[in-house]
Amino acid sequence: MKPYQPSKKESLDGILDVKVVQRAKGYRFSSDPVVLASFILPLKDSDIVLDIGTGSGIIPLILSGKTKKTLFYGIEIQKELITLAEKNTKLNRCSDRIKILEGDFRHALKDFKRGYFSVIVSNPPYGKKGNCRVSPRRERAIARCEIKWSIDEFIETCCLLLDEAGRVCLIYPVNRFFELTSRFKKKAFYIKRVRFIHPRHGAKAGLFMMEAVKERSSLKIEPPVFLTDGVEKLF
Repeated sequence: MKPYQPSKKESLDGILDVKVVQRAKGYRFSSDPVVLASFILPLKDSDIVLDIGTGSGIIPLILSGKTKKTLFYGIEIQKELITLAEKNTKLNRCSDRIKILEGDFRHALKDFKRGYFSVIVSNPPYGKKGNCRVSPRRERAIARCEIKWSIDEFIETCCLLLDEAGRVCLIYPVNRFFELTSRFKKKAFYIKRVRFIHPRHGAKAGLFMMEAVKERSSLKIEPPVFLTDGVEKLF
């Protein structure tokens, strides 16, 4: 296979052992989905994973390199990003295990039966609808603000798509911690794991990762992540 030559509007970047084609301008993945990918591990060969709002496909791409047989689906509503995600699965030779779907995840029951997935993951928009500065760039706006869907709709869909022994993992701002955990609890989810993310040692946490499950479970607070230590050390 010839080395991929990005266009003038693209960049070819690397993270861990993954090559990622991205927009030179517009939506570009940050360290957040990379850290989240580490939080999901380990995965079982029998797991079927759904990444909601997959963007360029970075989470399934990283996880597919850390597993042998696990199947991944990435769903994305923006056509431009779907093109990138499909390009990236081919570039990393994992199209057989990562399927990129176009569409609104809220309608996923048209394609999948209830309880089909054992793991659901998302790096969702952080900004609350009506209280978020909307970027003039469409890709960034949709990725950063709850324009297309709300966290309540996300949780409701997880209830339907996740099997009874499954888990939901996501990353979110600390200032929405109590809002998120309370909304999951209202839908009869148990918060199983929480891990806070700090930009550096001595700084306050800005983000946290959370795992929620349907089966009764006690809460575990895991050691914090300090981004200045390097995300590669998390794997």
